[in-house]
Amino acid sequence: DAYDWIRDRSNDESFLRNLVESTLNFSNVATCRRIGYFLESIKVNTRLINKIYKRLHQTSSFIPMLPELENRGRINRKWGVRLNGAI
Repeated sequence: DAYDWIRDRSNDESFLRNLVESTLNFSNVATCRRIGYFLESIKVNTRLINKIYKRLHQTSSFIPMLPELENRGRINRKWGVRLNGAI
């Protein structure tokens, strides 16, 4: 699946720090939302998740968690993502 490569290294604190820093430095808002939601869903260190969350602004539009799938499903308002498939 799309996020397995992160899930497989979810206990590697150094990897996660680098992932968050790279996300903040090089990603667009949609990617920040998706990565932030995913990290929160697998219960990564809250301190790391909050770094991403603090960079985001509240939104009334929702992006699909999996862009290749139809944009239908439950909404996570905190991250502004639509849960349109299993991650």
